[in-house]
Amino acid sequence: MENDDKRILAKLPHPGTRISISIPAGRVNGRPQFSHYVGHVQAWEKRSDGWYLLLLRDAPVDGSRPEQYLEINMTQILRLKPVPERPDFSARAGLSHDARAIQQPKQQ
Repeated sequence: MENDDKRILAKLPHPGTRISISIPAGRVNGRPQFSHYVGHVQAWEKRSDGWYLLLLRDAPVDGSRPEQYLEINMTQILRLKPVPERPDFSARAGLSHDARAIQQPKQQ
């Protein structure tokens, strides 16, 4: 690995880190649009056309889609920042991990 590659990797989030990234997604009515992704870094991979982020995109809390594996060229990333892990309120509420339903108050 070249010295430049080592310097690049030293500044990037390590595998397992939860991050938020933004990439360009075109223009609408002359205004730039962006796609935002939150997930866990799986790896940084060097290819013939540059560095790629391999990201495991988090599934939404409402379960509307499953986790996704994404490959994003580093040159497309406009913003990258670490974000904290999603809190797990199910243990505090006495719910199983699969039953994240809102509990209704008991009627008296």
